[in-house]
Amino acid sequence: MSFVLRQKGQPSPQAVPGIGVPTRFILSGDGLRAFHRSWYNFIFPASPGYEGQINAVDWNVISNTWSIVAGMGGGSGGGEAWDEGASEFKISKNGVTVAWDFIYRSPNAFQYNGITASTVSGNRNIWAFVPADPANPLYVDGTTITTNHNKPSGAGLQHYEPKKIRFSDNNNRIFVHFTSFNNTIEINPEVESGDKSKLWFPFGGIYGNNLQNFEVSGDGNHIFVFVGGSLKLFSWDGSTWQFSHEFTNSGPSCSVNFDGSIIAIQNSGVKVYKKTGGIWAQLGGDLPDGTPWVNSAGILVNTGTSLYKWNGTSWVFQWTTLGALSDNGEAAITAAGAGSIQRYELEDLPPIYKGSTIASSIYAGSVIANSAYYGSQKIWPTNL
Repeated sequence: MSFVLRQKGQPSPQAVPGIGVPTRFILSGDGLRAFHRSWYNFIFPASPGYEGQINAVDWNVISNTWSIVAGMGGGSGGGEAWDEGASEFKISKNGVTVAWDFIYRSPNAFQYNGITASTVSGNRNIWAFVPADPANPLYVDGTTITTNHNKPSGAGLQHYEPKKIRFSDNNNRIFVHFTSFNNTIEINPEVESGDKSKLWFPFGGIYGNNLQNFEVSGDGNHIFVFVGGSLKLFSWDGSTWQFSHEFTNSGPSCSVNFDGSIIAIQNSGVKVYKKTGGIWAQLGGDLPDGTPWVNSAGILVNTGTSLYKWNGTSWVFQWTTLGALSDNGEAAITAAGAGSIQRYELEDLPPIYKGSTIASSIYAGSVIANSAYYGSQKIWPTNL
């Protein structure tokens, strides 16, 4: 027996005409909602770049078909916004929200970055903002920045642009990285009440400069920030974010499990660390290099095309992966065609035996084959 991800059903329907093959795709934790991003092959006269098209589709386990999720995704719209999803494309693991970055410019504003967060109830833009106090930035409102507001760093007010966004698994906490001369991570900047805390990284501060990336645990209580050349952990104590650990041998690419106790970091291979009794230690040996992915339980790690499972003493190879994975690693999606994705599901395929018809289908990798030949002789499905 051997486990492989096998093609399931037909590609998803194309949401709108004129879009290209998806360049990025994500699967919800349960594997039932997929998101993909494509270039929209039309350039608006008022913008210097192409639009990006973001779409969501749901999987029907009865009919084995995809259906488009109405009211979710799309583009930021109009000729003043472009490059949607070119740099940032994230979801909440429960599939409730998808977010992407965009570039904005109009006659009344300088060019700057924004982020759109989309749910089935509609889209909300997270705009650039100017804090009343540059030393202690707080979200002020969602008003588009005009030339009057958009002052340079030395003019008393600093112009902060949203660059990255992350979610807790249940979408209760939203984390947005705003940057200017300084950096800040705002928690829930777009909600009216609840946790409105922040992490503040001033230029020349104790944690260093150049905030390149950050990831959050699924429960939303731990933030891993790559700033000052290393990955630094901040944990929520119920009222503030407290610095608790620095991973000195680290790179900016990482993935975190649900409770923040396991992290996989890419740095000349993938290293997995686990926190036990307040102490962080590497879990097993180094894994092959690749962009890391960790599931909620922290027992599965994907390093690009290979999935590994922790057996209590070491990481054991499971199967070759494709594209984006569900939380259990048993469903995957890849690009299929213009504005479309293909679904794959794990199957335990039996071997082909001489003199037997045990196999109903065979695969070259993940692609189904209708027959097999030895030289010019057809050996399957004809019995030997």
